[in-house]
Amino acid sequence: MQFNSLSRAWLGLAVFGLWSACTGQVPRDVAGGPDDPNGLGGAGGTGAGAPAIGGAGSTPNACDTGAPPPAALRRLTPRQYASTVKSLLAVDVPLGDLLPEPKTFGFEGFAQNQVASVGLAEQWDAVAETVAAKASQDLNKLLGCDPNTDANCLRGFVQTLSERAFRRPLNAEQLGKHVSFVDAAKMTAGAQEAVRMYVAALLQSPSFLYQRESFVDDGRGHVRPDDWAMASRLSYLLWGDMPDANLFAAARAKSLGTESQVRAQAQRMLNDPRTRSQAKHFFEQWLEYDTLPGLSKDTATYPTFTPKLAELFRQQLERDVEFAMFEQKNTLSQLFLSGQTFMNAELAAFYGANAPSAAGFALVKWPAGERQGVLTSGGMMAAHGHPNQSSPIMRGKFMRERLLCQPLPSPPNDIEIMPPIVRPGATTRERFSDHKSDTRCASCHGLIDPVGFLFEHYDGMGAHRTKDQGLDVNASGELTSTEDLDGTYNSVMPLLPKLAASREVTSCVATQWFRFTFGREAGESDACAVAKLTQSLQGTGGDFKQLLVELSVQLLATKGVAQ
Repeated sequence: MQFNSLSRAWLGLAVFGLWSACTGQVPRDVAGGPDDPNGLGGAGGTGAGAPAIGGAGSTPNACDTGAPPPAALRRLTPRQYASTVKSLLAVDVPLGDLLPEPKTFGFEGFAQNQVASVGLAEQWDAVAETVAAKASQDLNKLLGCDPNTDANCLRGFVQTLSERAFRRPLNAEQLGKHVSFVDAAKMTAGAQEAVRMYVAALLQSPSFLYQRESFVDDGRGHVRPDDWAMASRLSYLLWGDMPDANLFAAARAKSLGTESQVRAQAQRMLNDPRTRSQAKHFFEQWLEYDTLPGLSKDTATYPTFTPKLAELFRQQLERDVEFAMFEQKNTLSQLFLSGQTFMNAELAAFYGANAPSAAGFALVKWPAGERQGVLTSGGMMAAHGHPNQSSPIMRGKFMRERLLCQPLPSPPNDIEIMPPIVRPGATTRERFSDHKSDTRCASCHGLIDPVGFLFEHYDGMGAHRTKDQGLDVNASGELTSTEDLDGTYNSVMPLLPKLAASREVTSCVATQWFRFTFGREAGESDACAVAKLTQSLQGTGGDFKQLLVELSVQLLATKGVAQ
């Protein structure tokens, strides 16, 4: 059909924009500049015409430690894509229909990983066509008017939907091209088909798929994200979703350009349930328990471990994280030191705890002396354990990289990475101690294994134990090469309060939030930003909600001198 071919051609222009965007060089003709032939780039972009960010023209201020990197062009993650489509069109997109995204430091959303491919473009095409077909089934519901009797119906629909999809308005020329496309399609194929094709094309535009941004002079010789970019930055930080009507109105009124305005919006947004969902998404990636869905164990070794138990572990951690972040103290200490956890009857039986009096999940005390906070939960230990045994390496690596932000070198290429064979009469500690005899492994494992051994009271499925292969468990270990945690410990339990009070851990938590927020590693020029986040956590007693407000303000931070 004629307009199917035209729609495909239009989509081809969008895909060209995606391939260009992957290089970080966005040409004017797809970045929303004056040469944009189809208006697919929205009202602005990060290509030519945008103020320069950082680079040789930057003038360092008192908090600069180097030239700041350019703003990264980031694509919506699968989760953000699904949430945005749901908010935009009220259509569900199963995450299983979207290709998973590679992770850096455990997080999705790093621009360096977002390389477009033919397979990815085909996936977007298929998903967009499915969503468009569902969304256009009831035109009165989608449009709020009858395009066959109301001459302004389609124009109003195009203007409203494109602004929400692109998270900024089209200029007059771009809007005219969009409306002309839909009007022409309506004349040939009918209103429903025209709307379907327009929605499918919109969902494959780089201005929908990417967080395209423009920058403005802040009046003091520096540039900042414009108000539309700030609306999106806030919504995707705090909600993992597109802006709501309030944020769009603030952007339209140019009311997102000062710290006080951003703080007010962030405080408002903290009360939205989407903030809790987004925070839990950070924690599952940071603490690496997003592997629990689909986690399996050797049934001969752990016959009671089932997919249902793994799912209960995940639900327990979600509830514990939400409680630590949004209830009572809302602090880092609550995360590491809480003497209570959420359990149902099945989990209580697993932990040997008193079952809740009512059905479902409820707060229950941890068994005394065995566990505390989230780090010693069954889910965390199962996620960081081998299928048939515990793993001091996985657990020690987790502690170094995720709680201390200490990068570890990759193992030598000629080393076969296999856990030692479980054998009677030898504990996990004894089997893993062979690393000491290999000089290629000793230096790295000297940092990993001693802290990993602190978790030896928990087997590979997360159950507490005092015996391993019939022998007494030795859960003693040591931390070295830290700022304020060096020492020997008889198990992980006496280490937990020190983790909660550690400046190094607090700084690492701030660093992890920075990575999650900005989709890149914190470089030298970000030292002051991370320091401010660390100070926020320390000054508020580890209050996570105030950390989110501080992060929101940092989204407004200047990036360089306006050119």
